[in-house]
Amino acid sequence: MALQIPGIYYDGQSSIAHPAKISYDDSFFIIETDSGTFKKTGRFLARVGRAPQTIEFNDGGSFQSSEPALIKLKSELDGFDLPFWLESKLRFALLSVLIVSSLMFYCYRYAFPTIAEKIALQVPESVNDRISQQTQDLIENSKTLTPSQLSFGEQFKIQTVFEKLKTIFPGMKLEPVLRNGKEIGANAFALPNGHIYVTDQITTKLSEEELLAVLCHEVGHVNYHHGLRSLIESSAISVFLLSVSGTIDWTGLPLALLTSGYSRKFETEADDFSVATLKKNGMKPSLLADALKKIDKPDKNTNHLFDWFLSHPSTQERIDRILKQ
Repeated sequence: MALQIPGIYYDGQSSIAHPAKISYDDSFFIIETDSGTFKKTGRFLARVGRAPQTIEFNDGGSFQSSEPALIKLKSELDGFDLPFWLESKLRFALLSVLIVSSLMFYCYRYAFPTIAEKIALQVPESVNDRISQQTQDLIENSKTLTPSQLSFGEQFKIQTVFEKLKTIFPGMKLEPVLRNGKEIGANAFALPNGHIYVTDQITTKLSEEELLAVLCHEVGHVNYHHGLRSLIESSAISVFLLSVSGTIDWTGLPLALLTSGYSRKFETEADDFSVATLKKNGMKPSLLADALKKIDKPDKNTNHLFDWFLSHPSTQERIDRILKQ
């Protein structure tokens, strides 16, 4: 006669716990209770920590027991339970946490950026334009930026700088978008498709050459696909988290592009791009440093939706690095 193991039986029809004994014979579980004997098929569920071992039956019922004999039966039928064994050993549990944490850090620090860079280079121009347009729609609908209030002469100044910018980068589609940026202050920022927002406030603070230096920095972001790479990295992280949480939301790509922020590496690359461009065209790299000094004073009532544009690394650190080149 097969060994009978005591435990608690639930019939799946109510929450009433029935004292019972279970045995296993010829691919069936035999459950004996005060109300009768039942023959069922089912499977062992994974055991977590010190929780009772559970058998789930095909009719919705279940049997639970902490008896070593039931745990042994599971091992005989299902084989060695490696996850439970690791969980029951503190050292191995801590080691598992360390390994997973290290893997997450490696993916975040190295794997995701590398993958994002390769994918960004393969993104069709139509997709690039669509993401940029959706982001631009989000910006305009937010009402944070309003139509430019610059005079004709001041707008002409920006157009003149952009004409020179297009001469420097004849192969790129660069278009100015002039807006009053009261809530974000003196700033310029580029979308992946080459549309560069320029606020009234930055125009009044900078000379034409300083503005050109800042715009070259923004062209660097476009040239290196920093916007798309940031977006792809954040999506890759979302996919990674999906394996943990089981949920993901793909509807917020434009918002993610606005709020993801550029990494220190991307800002350094864009600064270097601007410096190299200025040198190549017979201009002083210090123009970018001078511009950063003038626009580093944050305006009041900043809208945090636009943290992407304001989350650059330490301005003084960037200035010091630029002046050394």
